[in-house]
Amino acid sequence: MPKAPQIAWGQISNGLEVGLVPIGSAWGMWLQPFQCPGCIRTDPRRDGGAKCVGCGPQDLPLFKAGICPSCAAASRVCEICGKGKPAGNEFNERGSLAFELHFRNAGDAPITLFAPESAAHWTFAFKPGTDSDVARRSSQAAGPAPTVLHGGAVLPKGRHGAVLLWADPGHWKFEDDRRDEPLRRAAADRLAAGPYTVVATYEHAAGHEGAGKCPCWHGKASSGEATINIIGDGKASFYLVGPREVTDEAAVRRALQARDAATGRRTRFIRIEDSGTQWEVYHSEFTVSYVSKKTGWISQPISLGPL
Repeated sequence: MPKAPQIAWGQISNGLEVGLVPIGSAWGMWLQPFQCPGCIRTDPRRDGGAKCVGCGPQDLPLFKAGICPSCAAASRVCEICGKGKPAGNEFNERGSLAFELHFRNAGDAPITLFAPESAAHWTFAFKPGTDSDVARRSSQAAGPAPTVLHGGAVLPKGRHGAVLLWADPGHWKFEDDRRDEPLRRAAADRLAAGPYTVVATYEHAAGHEGAGKCPCWHGKASSGEATINIIGDGKASFYLVGPREVTDEAAVRRALQARDAATGRRTRFIRIEDSGTQWEVYHSEFTVSYVSKKTGWISQPISLGPL
């Protein structure tokens, strides 16, 4: 199966290739990198045979879509049903930043990656579209990120994996990387509105203690450039309203009412469902909004087609 065109791939480094996909306002729709919201709440049967439609025979039975984890990551689809993943390049300037991080073994020998699901091994460079001399890099990207590894940390030749990393405002620090030291600005918690190019870098230093005995891949590998757009207030791709902890249906309704009052929207409900990490709000116009339990973020209504 071909690699998804949305992935911005970088140069191969010591056999490792790294790619980047901005998730934008779609992050609330797909909080794990390998299963869609519909499949993650089910107990699917592995009845898809043991031959992947992309790469052939497998050691274990597959789900009904007949796609192995590596091919599902490379094609950006759900490994259970084959549904395509969302992507988007618009972020709210007061909102979370969410990225899907890809890695592929482009060498001849197996690669073992050390904790690619940990934000500590990733840095990001954000370059404003209007000033080529300034890049802001995240020195901290921690927080409640659902960074679930897709495909395992051991990558045989040609195999592909992905993780999802997102962080709320306050969990990022952006350092001004201006070459001219006197002109540097103080570190900021968020990026100003405007266009940016983004590069993600995975690093596992060769010089750390015990590196000589460490079986993992060592070095630094960067993605290609992806373009994002930070949207200022009034043009938000998603909204933060109500309490930070949205724990019951009454809180969901209050949050949506506050969003409606701020935006002039009128939400009409069919039902509200608890999916575990978020609330799914189905509207009468065949759309759904996603409300994060932990942060109160509400996605834009997303079209479902007739229910």
